[in-house]
Amino acid sequence: MKKIVTLAAATVAAVPMLAMAAPVFADSPGQLMGGNALYQVKNLTQKGAYASTISASACDEVQYSIEIHNTEFGKLSNVTVKVALPSTSSTSNVSTVSASATNSAGTNVSVNGSVTVNTSVAQTVTYEAGSTQLFKGDGTFDRSLNDGIVGNGLSLGDLNGSTGEFVNFKAKLNCETPKQIQVCEIATKKIVTINEKDFNSTTQTKDLTKCAETPATPTVLPNTGAGNVVGIVGGAIVAGFVASRLFLSRKASR
Repeated sequence: MKKIVTLAAATVAAVPMLAMAAPVFADSPGQLMGGNALYQVKNLTQKGAYASTISASACDEVQYSIEIHNTEFGKLSNVTVKVALPSTSSTSNVSTVSASATNSAGTNVSVNGSVTVNTSVAQTVTYEAGSTQLFKGDGTFDRSLNDGIVGNGLSLGDLNGSTGEFVNFKAKLNCETPKQIQVCEIATKKIVTINEKDFNSTTQTKDLTKCAETPATPTVLPNTGAGNVVGIVGGAIVAGFVASRLFLSRKASR
């Protein structure tokens, strides 16, 4: 009889725990994970590891990885991911990612991240067609994806609660050493060195004379020509003569 009472008490004690657990599901409609783990990149050519910032050289191949992780219990619908690669050559090539979805409460959730590929000279980073793939949370290959991740973005479908997946794609740094030229920045009047293909005729000009220093306005000096010298000397003589006559007249009157 004592065992039966004990079992009954244990059963009753378990009910409130389940009842308290139920609202957890209801209040967890789904959320995308952000932070540094969201977006990573590694140098495949140099066999580097994933990081937020890496170094690379001309012709190197790099791989970007996006972790799409639903950190809560509710399902996420219409998970979408979009990447922007740098549009111009640089020594600091920053790429950004945005991921969004609709949770089970009908609310849109989104996260953003960025990674950087540093180079010793300015380089461009170009997406490799056909390189986007989807991997399961355990790292096993799921399927290949189309090339829309850079630009319009990709729709990955739904993602159940407390699960994750990875989207990987590759890019390559250009192999040619870019030709550099000097230009004049119209706004600042400064001469700078850029890659020729980055020339912008709206803000820059190849006419370096446009950046030449403006000649200083000359200071106007007093006219000391011969005519003025004669005038000055003549004036001094007249003044002396007048002073002498005035002195003599004063002396005679004493």
